Amino acid sequence: VLLGLVVAISLTCALGYPYMPHHAILPFLLVGLGIDDMFVIMQSWYNLDANEVKARSIEENIALTMKHAGVAITVTSITDICAFSVGCITLLPGADAFCVSCAIGISAVYILQVSWFVAWMSLDQKRINNRRIGILPCCVHQEEFKPNRLSQINPGLEIMKLYSHLLNCQIYKWFVIFITLVLLC
Repeated sequence: VLLGLVVAISLTCALGYPYMPHHAILPFLLVGLGIDDMFVIMQSWYNLDANEVKARSIEENIALTMKHAGVAITVTSITDICAFSVGCITLLPGADAFCVSCAIGISAVYILQVSWFVAWMSLDQKRINNRRIGILPCCVHQEEFKPNRLSQINPGLEIMKLYSHLLNCQIYKWFVIFITLVLLC
């Protein structure tokens, strides 16, 4: 995201657009889109079948991950780029420069996500497969190493399981409708 921000501001200034105060929003926009892309890629990685992951190479698993995640990331990025590109033809001073910066920044973040982030992700997966420690990759886990039970819990999955049970409850459904009507009033 930081590299995408540097590319966006650099190319926008190189094209002759001024840097305006509202460009301060650009990092937040790029962080939101960049983190969303990372979440989509990582969730596609975790959705791969565990038995098939072991049978294939890391490169094949990354290719399958990007086959699934790439579509969602590409569609989101292209629609955002088109939306901000349309804003480039505005007559408001400074808004055109901001829209150009956003379109270039989103393009840069997209390209960096499908190349830079995925490359680091594959290197990290090789580290994990070689049983190397995250903080000290020169050290290797012992053969009898078993991770802590608590470190293997996926809190997001556990919360979603609890929430899905809550969605089946009629009282909860009526409570949501009631709160919605109160807020609407």
